[in-house]
Amino acid sequence: MQCITSFDQNGRNEADTGLVFADVWDMPGTMFGSPASKKGEPFYRVPADIAEKTNDGVKVLAPHTSGIRFLFETDSQKVALRVSRQEKTIPSQNFSAIGHSGFDMWEIVDGKYRAIDFLVNPGSESPFLGVHTFPDEGAHTVMLYFPLYNSVDSLEIGIEEGKGAWAVASPYKDVKPVLYYGSSITQGGCASRAGNAYQAMISRIFGLDFINLGFSGSAKGEPIMVDWLAGYDPSVFVCDFDHNAPTPEYLAEVHYPLYERYRAARPEVPILFVSKPDPDLDPGADRRREVIRATYEKAKAAGDDKVYFLDGASFFGEYERFACTVDGCHPNDLGFLRMAEGIGRAVTDILGL
Repeated sequence: MQCITSFDQNGRNEADTGLVFADVWDMPGTMFGSPASKKGEPFYRVPADIAEKTNDGVKVLAPHTSGIRFLFETDSQKVALRVSRQEKTIPSQNFSAIGHSGFDMWEIVDGKYRAIDFLVNPGSESPFLGVHTFPDEGAHTVMLYFPLYNSVDSLEIGIEEGKGAWAVASPYKDVKPVLYYGSSITQGGCASRAGNAYQAMISRIFGLDFINLGFSGSAKGEPIMVDWLAGYDPSVFVCDFDHNAPTPEYLAEVHYPLYERYRAARPEVPILFVSKPDPDLDPGADRRREVIRATYEKAKAAGDDKVYFLDGASFFGEYERFACTVDGCHPNDLGFLRMAEGIGRAVTDILGL
């Protein structure tokens, strides 16, 4: 394993005395969930030009870093993040600052994950500095989840002078990432922390890497977005965007054409169609579910044996069903766990894992 020894020692202040910093792209480690990002530029899930041509919402949300993760190992007892970003506000009455804008730090010990810290600026400072101190010395394997609903222009990681950082083996199974496309729920609203979005839970429970292309209020199945989705080569494409269709009629107009366009570009990729998990307060939910089911049945009738349908109404179950959301719509951590169990089992069944 490679050790980094040349951390930048510039830009210290009283809060980070004794720490040396490196751009995350120069750190030995592995970046997951960020194929549209590159060193020297703000993080993006979809390139700015594609986002701008899709719709105004995607233009705003493309730099939100939901699903991006960085894995590394260090023998430093202190690990610091120095973060610059475009957006500084933390809005929303149903979404905490930690879930909305926090970096979520987990440690992997003997193959098992444990949440150890969250790092979030308490106000509007950019850049801001957050420091985690491990209670014990020795090597620590860290999985860092980026914010769900905020941007990151740059990230530097700081460790103690004289300590090192190393790349480690991926904790994920040797299959291509799962690609998720959908609404605010897909993006992660309203998980208490970034590591509790349902895709992140699936990644830990079932060992599956992922790419999150959830766009709050803005996943509407436009052809330019479908073409961008088809540019990836995932193990499974999870398509979950009915929440953002303005009406069931709109969904009926775009849903099967989305399937046709994607399938023409990716004939071998399994597609899992998922309906919304929160139909209870939506009088149009049944119609939306039937539109999605109709796409699945039409594709199957045409001979496509790589399409699947999952009824999202089943996710929250009957026991304490209404304890699964924060506002009747967006899942809390319990809701996301139940979604992760249902979608994760379906994806692993599709992959034969």
